[in-house]
Amino acid sequence: VGFTLMAKGNLHLQLNHIDQAINDCRDAIGILKKGLGHIHPEVGRAMMRLADIFNYHSNGDWESEKDTARSLYQESLTPLRELFGDVNSDLALANNSIGIIYALKNETKNAMKFFYDALAGYGVKSRADEEPCTTSVSPDVFFVWINVGDLHLKRNEWQLALRSFQ
Repeated sequence: VGFTLMAKGNLHLQLNHIDQAINDCRDAIGILKKGLGHIHPEVGRAMMRLADIFNYHSNGDWESEKDTARSLYQESLTPLRELFGDVNSDLALANNSIGIIYALKNETKNAMKFFYDALAGYGVKSRADEEPCTTSVSPDVFFVWINVGDLHLKRNEWQLALRSFQ
């Protein structure tokens, strides 16, 4: 039933029925928590989906919706980490989204922390660890480095920004 409600919420979202999509996703999360437990990764993914709705489909107060999205992304971190560990793309994506919200609010210290947590989620510990290699690197890693570089630019940290963009 929880997965069906998530699908229904996605359909409402496509129809631009934002309030109904939010209600369906909230109901689905409640059912998934009861059926799968609070730390199941599907609960984390459902929370991320609801957070995405608040983050990208504003239906009212921008500030409040960004705060709600950030809170949901942060709540999704525990179930995503429990099963998949610290290195997984869902965890990294949630951290990057939290960082973006903090950056939009000019909370650069918090934003930077979550961007580096996102990089760790992709398996990158620091810029020095990302050596030229023959294996493919997720494009998402590139976008996180752009976010890090943009924050360094905002803080007038030119050398650090340049390193981030390399």
